[in-house]
Amino acid sequence: MHLPRLFVLLSALAGCLAAAPPSPTPSALPQIRVLVDADTANEVDDLFAITRAFSEPRFNVVALTGSQYVRQNQAPPDSAARSHKLNQRLLAVMGRSVPTAEGSNTAMLDDGAPIDSPAARLIIEHARAATPQDPLYVFTLGAVTNVASAIRLAPDIVPNLRLWSIMLKYDEASGWRREEFNANNDQNAVDVLFSTPGLDLTIMTANASGHLKFSRTQVDEKLANRSDLGRFLVAYWDDYVGRMTWNNETWTKDRSWIMFDVALVESLLDPTLAELRRVPPPALTNGNTPVPEVKVFTRIDAAGMTKRFWHHVAP
Repeated sequence: MHLPRLFVLLSALAGCLAAAPPSPTPSALPQIRVLVDADTANEVDDLFAITRAFSEPRFNVVALTGSQYVRQNQAPPDSAARSHKLNQRLLAVMGRSVPTAEGSNTAMLDDGAPIDSPAARLIIEHARAATPQDPLYVFTLGAVTNVASAIRLAPDIVPNLRLWSIMLKYDEASGWRREEFNANNDQNAVDVLFSTPGLDLTIMTANASGHLKFSRTQVDEKLANRSDLGRFLVAYWDDYVGRMTWNNETWTKDRSWIMFDVALVESLLDPTLAELRRVPPPALTNGNTPVPEVKVFTRIDAAGMTKRFWHHVAP
């Protein structure tokens, strides 16, 4: 090829590249508005999931609410209040400030009547500030009492919600199993969600997320001497495990903890790390008509999620 012609082609190619829009960087991507509803005082993984949410530049975390865990063996009568207070402690350590609220300390009654609470009202407030095009993503890391109550108190918020919940168990061979900790804390609230028309509901199951584990050695190596937040997370891990006097399946023999809630957060940020299916919902116990289908994660890439978590939380 003659040099003048080559020069013309290269000049044209350079012009095309200059005119092409740049690939979006993580900071340039649209932000996702997020509200986290967590039974933070119940276990260890909630703190790590909340930390991960606040470390993600794509998230605009607008509020943090506390949920109950009445079915835990040593649950106090004010479990939602304790989750709320721990949320506030974590925010202070992170140096972050968002609205917080205490949720209901009891589960819904059989009729699914809403339980009014500051948390339910805060969910309604932020859902009404959202739109179907710019929705509010609500992560429920514990019982779904607060969000189910919010929906019953204000049905108009449903189109503006994208609800991501960690609950239940599911596999292709046997289908749904409702006997799971978060669901057991308020089965009536679960039924409210599955019978709400138009609700965009995505479920990370306990058996799928159960493959994501952080070892105590790994946590110490990554966090212990890195920051006030790291030391807080390590100290809470040790304090919580030291207070455990019951057989908890999340605490394994190799001194690791199952990070159920972290799996839920990472699956939204990188859909390639989890397998999502659309399936019919489980049978309801309240006699209502269930929605036609729900979205459920059946498998996760635990190694990939672990890598993403530490890249953002302790690079």
